[in-house]
Amino acid sequence: MTIDRTSSTRRKLLAASGSLAALGLAGCVGDDDEDDEAGADDGDDDHDDGHDDDHDDDHDDDHDDDHDDDHDDDDHHMDVEEFELIDHESGEQLAYVHDDHWDHGPLYVPLEDAIAVEAHAEDADGEEIAFGEDEEYQLEAEVVEGAEENVEIESHGDHVELTGEAEGITEVIFQVWHDDHSDWDSPELEVEVVEDFDAEENYADGDYHDDDHDHNHDDHDHDHDDHDDDHDHDDDHDHDDDHDHDDGH
Repeated sequence: MTIDRTSSTRRKLLAASGSLAALGLAGCVGDDDEDDEAGADDGDDDHDDGHDDDHDDDHDDDHDDDHDDDHDDDDHHMDVEEFELIDHESGEQLAYVHDDHWDHGPLYVPLEDAIAVEAHAEDADGEEIAFGEDEEYQLEAEVVEGAEENVEIESHGDHVELTGEAEGITEVIFQVWHDDHSDWDSPELEVEVVEDFDAEENYADGDYHDDDHDHNHDDHDHDHDDHDDDHDHDDDHDHDDDHDHDDGH
């Protein structure tokens, strides 16, 4: 009987030990699962936060860049209603911008010598744009990219000098320069460097003011016609007087 009690007690101890071991194992497994779940949640939070933050930052940056670019474009642009080139020495008109092209041209430049040109320009409100080294705007010019670089260009604020370095044809744009950028670029003007230079060949011969000239010429013709009418009327009056005098005689 004693032996049976001992065996029974040993079996109970072993069963209890097994239960405790099972509980301990279950606890370890449960802790691992909780840790895994917590890690997964943290990963999701990090991913969401990182994605949202990056997306928001990228969107804000893109928006700011676009806005800044648009703002810069507005700041670096002006509407020029009238732009004409003037010979700096003679004051004669050389060429003028009409819509998206130049009227009159090409502009002749002497070989191994220079021609100085200035500009008369007005903005969209009809206000004259003042050019000068101490003014808000300067007159600049440059050879069109890809065109023959046979002229040297030097700006003096209120005018530019073009020096012919080699015979041939190139294209130049004139610019309304403001601070460190151009607010307005002209259409491309054909420029030809020639050895036999005649300054008068550059003159536009008053084409820009043809309408005013024609109008004044018509007025002159009209006045002349009126004078002829008055003369004819006087002749008729004198003739009538002579006739009356003869009848009286």
